Parts: sequence; structure tokens; C-alpha cells
Amino acid sequence: MQIYYYDRKTGEYSGEEAAQLDPLESIKTGASVFMVPAFATIAVPPPQQEGYARCFVGGNWVQSEDHRGKTIYNTADAVPIQITELGPIPVGYTTLPPCAYPKWTGTQWVSDIEQARQNKLAQLAAYRYARETAGINVNGVTIKTDRESQAMVTGANLFSDLNPDTLIDWKGASGWIQISREMLTAIGQAVGAHVQACFSREKEHTMAILALATVEEIEVYDITAGWPL
Repeated sequence: MQIYYYDRKTGEYSGEEAAQLDPLESIKTGASVFMVPAFATIAVPPPQQEGYARCFVGGNWVQSEDHRGKTIYNTADAVPIQITELGPIPVGYTTLPPCAYPKWTGTQWVSDIEQARQNKLAQLAAYRYARETAGINVNGVTIKTDRESQAMVTGANLFSDLNPDTLIDWKGASGWIQISREMLTAIGQAVGAHVQACFSREKEHTMAILALATVEEIEVYDITAGWPL
């Protein structure tokens, strides 16, 4: 006679071996009595089925879904997890891999054009900021255009308006210089024009992106074209 072992927690079949006689009980009863250890049974398990594990539950063998090792995806946010336990795929998950900018329809993933659009607009804003703050050249002098430097140029122009005969000590990207009111005005105009040009170009790109009709068009749209030098 065979005995069949199962896992103490899940009931999953784990092997079998020939049962051993219980000598004392066999003598007492005058019949062959076999020893069945804990977490074992003499009930014969069913044949193995693909995608299932044989489990001894409630005194009977049952077929339990086995997706262990598979990657499944949360239908709310497409975040993947790996299945490590027996049982059906949890509600709210699917084995279908998500596409780009995934949105779950209830039966499949589709690309969410608005998600793609917002992603492209975020890339555009970051690119505009990088171009805006990269600096400019005014009459051979490299002028910083980060947000702090923009504020300093504005402040220096205000000071120069109130003190027109005073030369301004200015630390540019290439070192210290003294600048007159006229030169400071030119720098302020150049910085302001540069910043405005960057925002105007971002607006043009934004309008173009908003007019695109497919995810594919949005993905290939070039946000780097047409910016001021």
C-alpha cells in the first residue's frame, strides 16, 4: 500500500512511499495495519493537470490553480508582481503585459492618449526650462539665465534706473566686468527676450501636441525643434 504526503500549510502533494506495517496494531487486530504519519493519506491523488497543483483539503484531493512564477499586472496602474502562492489570479490583476501608456478596458490594455500627451508635455516643460536657464551671449559676454540670475538682472536694472551714472560690478559666467546702464539695459532686454522666446516656443509646441490625434504621433513628435540659440 502507498501513502501520499502533502504540505502541512497548502495541502500540496509532495511525494509518496510504501506504507510501513504497524507491528503492534497488526498483532492486536490480527490483520495488516499500516502506519500513516501526519500530513499523509492513503487516498490516491488524481493525475497531474497542467496549470494545477494537487492539494489534500478537507479529507479530499482537489485541483488548485497554480500560477506560481508568473508575472501579473495590476489593472489599475499596470504595476507588476510575481505570484508565489497557489490559487487563482487575484481580482484586479491580469497576465496580459501592458502596452505603452496602459489603460485597462476590462478585457485588454489600450494606450491612453491623454496619458501619452501629458507625458510629452512634461518632457516639453523640462526641455524649455533647460533651454531657458542655459545662458546667453550678449556682446561677447556670457550671461547666466538661471532663475536667480534673471532676478538679479531685474534688480540691477532697477538700481541702474535710479542711479544712471553708476557702473555696475557684474559677475558673469566668464568673470567680473563693469557694465554701464546702457549695457545693463541691453543685457536685461536680451535676457527677457531669451526667456520670452523659450516660453513662446513651448507654447507653440504645446498647441501642436494638443492637436495630435494618436499615441504614435505624440511619441515621435520632436520637442527639440525651433528653439532660440
